[in-house]
Amino acid sequence: MLDYKTASKDQLKAEMKRLAAVVSDTSFGTKKEFFHLPQILGTNEIPLAIASGSMDGNTWLITLTNQRVIFLDKGMFYGVKQVDVNLENIVSVGGKTGLVLGEITISTTGQNYTIKNVPKYAVVPFTNLVNETRNLYASSQQASSVQQANNSSSFDNVMDKIERLAEMKEEGILTEEEFQQQKQRILNP
Repeated sequence: MLDYKTASKDQLKAEMKRLAAVVSDTSFGTKKEFFHLPQILGTNEIPLAIASGSMDGNTWLITLTNQRVIFLDKGMFYGVKQVDVNLENIVSVGGKTGLVLGEITISTTGQNYTIKNVPKYAVVPFTNLVNETRNLYASSQQASSVQQANNSSSFDNVMDKIERLAEMKEEGILTEEEFQQQKQRILNP
């Protein structure tokens, strides 16, 4: 897997082509935005696909990662405009196609982001991929929450058993040796 932070310009060019091909996009006019991407990617963040289009009269790069959708516009002379939408905040993704071009709309609870002039053939694959990635992300977060809850209840269960053993030892029902043996059985099933 490519390390974006240390990649050469040629490696980044090849990666840009690969990511655009995922959704059949040409990523026209967004090379400077893509070269800016390594500066903003987080740890363990992996770009999955890119597309390009226009928003607010400028050409933007849309990057789908395993954690968010990043909208980037690097001006010719000054500054970078960046909008991040975390996957967990996306409530819907939609697309609309015309004769040659289309648009992609990503909606959160309070905001819609619409990228226009996206190549028609990239709209459906990109929106489908955002939805799939969002659903996978939600599933992994849910599984992580369940695992944490299981670990917590399992830990509580073990502590309850050891506390009961300690009470039995204090009451003289168990010897110190029996207490230690039973405790080891609980801790190392």
